[in-house]
Amino acid sequence: MGVQARIATAGFGALLLLILALGVASARLDVDRASASATAARDAPVAAGTAPSEVRTCDDSTREAILAAVTGQLEAFAEDDWAGALGFATDGFQATIGPDDLEAIIRSTYPIVAEASGARLGGCAVAGPAAQAEIEVVGDFGRTQRLGYLLSFEDGAWRIAGAGTVEGGPGSSGPAIDPTI
Repeated sequence: MGVQARIATAGFGALLLLILALGVASARLDVDRASASATAARDAPVAAGTAPSEVRTCDDSTREAILAAVTGQLEAFAEDDWAGALGFATDGFQATIGPDDLEAIIRSTYPIVAEASGARLGGCAVAGPAAQAEIEVVGDFGRTQRLGYLLSFEDGAWRIAGAGTVEGGPGSSGPAIDPTI
């Protein structure tokens, strides 16, 4: 079974849907809400008085943590550390792809991401242990690519479940970030 066939499936319940990550812009990642651990849901950063399933804008600490996860992965890509880059992904994503396949997908589909020199966080929303964030990746010669990231709070940290181009960005083929998640 090919990489794209192994990666492409389902959605994040009725609440979250984002194009799959790091290579298959038209595919969808199956992130099963029922399998999210009670611990992750309990420990995910939630503003005082906010129900864990309520959609809210990311607070400053969540924005910093999400940007750190994304930039950490981008740095690993730039250093050709594809196994290290997978360390920033969710367990579910890591179960679907290996470092060699990840490299092939990123280099062929998102060359700017493979050699990124920086990233800027735009919109960001959280619902319990899940988040969506819009990231503008900066590459060589100031070229940029807007990506929508889907993240999950696992093992005490935000981890990348998937990403894809955002409508209106270079090479986009998927929907824009849904501000309501």
